[in-house]
Amino acid sequence: MNIQTCKTPLITGAKLLRSVMGPALLALGTATAALTPIRILANDFSAQSERVSLANLDLNSVKGARTAYARIKAAAWSVCGESTMAIEVMVRGPGECVQATLARAVLDVHSVELSKLYIRRNGIQMAALYGVTTPIVTAGNTK
Repeated sequence: MNIQTCKTPLITGAKLLRSVMGPALLALGTATAALTPIRILANDFSAQSERVSLANLDLNSVKGARTAYARIKAAAWSVCGESTMAIEVMVRGPGECVQATLARAVLDVHSVELSKLYIRRNGIQMAALYGVTTPIVTAGNTK
């Protein structure tokens, strides 16, 4: 019978760091960088846009304004890179980019009903902050 002895390798702290921990930390760092979501911040002013169709909508009706508002709001969320399902957004509400984009689009449409809807949904203070008002309609300035 032949019995062989086997010595266990002696691993010191420096050797452990080089042989095991170094590659493990490198792999962890690479995985973290690869899996970290990319966020578009409100102060990122790169040109991003999305076309919103308001064709076939009567923007002078409540129903048409609601449909237009929903489309504009969805586009604002998309362009700003925010998710309505994110816990942070559920707690604090939409970010500055979404709020500003939505208000700017409502202003650009020039619809009284859409402006009224924006004010009802966001409050008079938010509307005033972004300059959204309901124009006073008179016989001389109707379209």
